[in-house]
Amino acid sequence: MSYDRSAPKRATNLSLNADLVKRARAVSPNLSETVERLLAEHVERQDAGKAARIQASLEMLNAFYEEHGLVGEEFMPI
Repeated sequence: MSYDRSAPKRATNLSLNADLVKRARAVSPNLSETVERLLAEHVERQDAGKAARIQASLEMLNAFYEEHGLVGEEFMPI
């Protein structure tokens, strides 16, 4: 995962469903570690999605340039 795992821990207040927390504690002895891992995975997926959208946009723009040339190119000085 692409974050500094050696960064210091910081206390954070979260509002979570009490029943869900109770059930999570029953299956995960370290709730903080579990939440941190899941949050890191979520951030990584979001970053990957953003990178994929940027790449797709660049490919579309390049295809447009290949087909039509640069917009306003006829007005550029030689």
